[in-house]
Amino acid sequence: MISRQDLPHAGVWHTSSYSGKDNNCLEHSLLDDGRHAIRDAKDPSRRITVYVTGPAWQEFIDSQKRLPR
Repeated sequence: MISRQDLPHAGVWHTSSYSGKDNNCLEHSLLDDGRHAIRDAKDPSRRITVYVTGPAWQEFIDSQKRLPR
């Protein structure tokens, strides 16, 4: 089991400027170890949900840009 003290520190959390009032938002933070942390924006008190590498984060961003609006 991983204790909280073993988790990397998440710095400043960011929410997309495209986030709306429907609570379908994610927050993102760059970790000290270079990975990216993602959590549910409607419940920021919960722990980090997902850790991804820089290339995986960029692929996620690029895939979202390709979606029809």
